[in-house]
Amino acid sequence: MVDSCNLEFHQRIYHSKVSELISCTFCSKRLSTKGNLKRHVKICPKKEEVEPKENAEKVLDKDEVTSARARIKFVMGETTLQLGQKDPNKTISKSFRFFSKKIAVDMKFLCFKHKKMVLSGSELAYGFDGEVIDVQKI
Repeated sequence: MVDSCNLEFHQRIYHSKVSELISCTFCSKRLSTKGNLKRHVKICPKKEEVEPKENAEKVLDKDEVTSARARIKFVMGETTLQLGQKDPNKTISKSFRFFSKKIAVDMKFLCFKHKKMVLSGSELAYGFDGEVIDVQKI
């Protein structure tokens, strides 16, 4: 017996036409899923040509890390959640997971954007301290 929820998930992922493609922030290549985008960003040839954000690449000293916290505000429709990530030198993916757990939606169905740029989760949390991240269901 096939669970209807799993069947709907399978049909949505593998058989539906994607209405909104996700663009790579480095080369503007359009991809159909967030997983494809993550894989593409790792090998994107134009990634090295783009200079990283000044504050996103800064690594804090141990003394600063103990007192510092990256405070990130997630907004999804009318739902707003502000999270504090203990270690700002870690990637923001931990906050993504925590947010998706709080709203009871699998991360696979969420798209995280900061200033119209799709985030892959590999960015440092420090670069988004005090910033707003828009979340959309895909």
